[in-house]
Amino acid sequence: MELLTNIGAGIIGGLILNIMPCVLPVLAFKVQGWVHQAESTQRDRRKDAMAFLAGTLVTFGLFAGMVIALRTSGQHLGWGMQMQNSGFVAFLVALLFVFGLNAVGVFQLNFSMAGGGQHKEGLWTSFSHGVLITVVSTPCSAPILGGATAAALAQDAAWYDTLFLFWSIGLGLSLPVLAVGFVPAASKLIPRPGNWMNTFKYLVGFTLFGAAIWLF
Repeated sequence: MELLTNIGAGIIGGLILNIMPCVLPVLAFKVQGWVHQAESTQRDRRKDAMAFLAGTLVTFGLFAGMVIALRTSGQHLGWGMQMQNSGFVAFLVALLFVFGLNAVGVFQLNFSMAGGGQHKEGLWTSFSHGVLITVVSTPCSAPILGGATAAALAQDAAWYDTLFLFWSIGLGLSLPVLAVGFVPAASKLIPRPGNWMNTFKYLVGFTLFGAAIWLF
């Protein structure tokens, strides 16, 4: 029963992470991808949502694996512990800066694929967005999330408890994307492409630059 309670807290906490300062810049990057898919079929949007979810679950699964391995060696752990490693933070700063340059048009990273006569975002792009948002979210905490992370990182937690709790946070983090992919009413809220996107892409780029500066 306690595990189910913590899983519920993880899902809610992961959902709340979407509005935390460290996640908003890269979530805006995902919104830009949604706009490009405004004319896509519901089936394509579902595939995109599942690819994004896969990115979050794979990344949180890797984090869980590291936690389990480190805990076995007797080390004390904390949420966002990887942010204490200067090399990891430097990698994250560089990654956000590159994505920011891509957003403002300095160069073009093309992960897309053509299909059905339309230019559609590739599934690898959606997967990479899930990975990026997961990595950037880990320095943040959120209301309700504390109990779930404490249980996941506890020295006496079973390995499967840790894995399920990390996955529950990833599921919560992915809920807005899953809503767009699987709920037709939610997908109708996505605006259609237009001239406003030229302004929006610069907004996305500079929010990514701001996130990189904050991490630096």
